[in-house]
Amino acid sequence: MEMRHEAQRKPKEGKPKEGWVFPAPTKSERVESVKSQHRKALKDSKVKPFVLYSLRHTMLTRLGESGAEAFTIQKIAGHSSAVISQRYVHPTPALIENAFSRFEAYNAAREAELAKQTVQ
Repeated sequence: MEMRHEAQRKPKEGKPKEGWVFPAPTKSERVESVKSQHRKALKDSKVKPFVLYSLRHTMLTRLGESGAEAFTIQKIAGHSSAVISQRYVHPTPALIENAFSRFEAYNAAREAELAKQTVQ
């Protein structure tokens, strides 16, 4: 997570006391940087070095691939607009088909509801 966004977003949400990914007994109640821990973990392992921020990008991309819409990703990521979040949404033919299936089910349910109201 980008701490700059977290620092800006949390005051708007009333500074929740819970929910930090890396809580710590600090003034901000969270770990401000995990770079040193990341470096040490990579040094002590056989994992090829990577940019830690890539994990955030991967998670948001997979969230989009799983069918989450840009507005949901925006809320989770703390983006200032859905336009920024759209770069993580890559509709596949299966996701597009699923959207139309949900739409058809919604329309059928709505039609049944309206028909029921007409009869009453």
